[in-house]
Amino acid sequence: MHEASRPAIYPRYCFHLSPTVNTWCLLRASEIHLLEQHAGFQGENFFFYQNLPIKWVRIVGVVVAVEDFAGPGKNSTSRRVYTVDDSSGACIEALLLVPAETDKPGGMADKKGLQVSPPYQDLDVGAVVDIKGGLSTFRGEKQINIEKTVCLRGTAQEVALWEKRDKFRRDVLDKPWVLRDRDVRRCRKEAEKSEAGAERKRKRLEAMTTVRSAGKQAAETKAKNNVAGNLRGMIRGGAMTGKYDALGL
Repeated sequence: MHEASRPAIYPRYCFHLSPTVNTWCLLRASEIHLLEQHAGFQGENFFFYQNLPIKWVRIVGVVVAVEDFAGPGKNSTSRRVYTVDDSSGACIEALLLVPAETDKPGGMADKKGLQVSPPYQDLDVGAVVDIKGGLSTFRGEKQINIEKTVCLRGTAQEVALWEKRDKFRRDVLDKPWVLRDRDVRRCRKEAEKSEAGAERKRKRLEAMTTVRSAGKQAAETKAKNNVAGNLRGMIRGGAMTGKYDALGL
């Protein structure tokens, strides 16, 4: 696609109007790999189909490989990577973080001696899965950070998701996302108002912290002065004469 024909990438404050931003976008693996990144949005892991911002995806396919990667320390979290093939011509890796205490064959025993199974223990090679997660990149390749996974129990479930995926493409991806200028201006004003409110709140919190700190310091100084004053009064009144006489003072 030529640069001139590319749809405009709207500012971040307009993303909440997109039909994809807070949605599990049901895509094929090949489509996920074609999603683009644009400067200024990498920190939030936003990817784009045309100008539609996508952060959360959903994929249906067969697990063709499972690999475990140990963490750097004995009790650190390890990574389990599922390679999923959805017959789109490309595979994609789905990443699951596994706490150290569950990263053992057959699970571990809890405090009552009961056996605790590791998460997603039935996800193995050959399983047909419905995976939901957030997108990220690792060594230049896109991957899914698993939020939820379900093993499909029959062809009917798989076919139903294929139909849902096709509907998502027709109703969302294949339709241009165009905002009116007045909608963009309204979003900008709302963002500026929100930012100004956050700045006022930050300044109020700073002022309150300063006042509390000054009050605490003043109270401590007053307490020290009271102790010193009481001590001087006791000396002047002779209450400590015997003590100081004993020291030859």
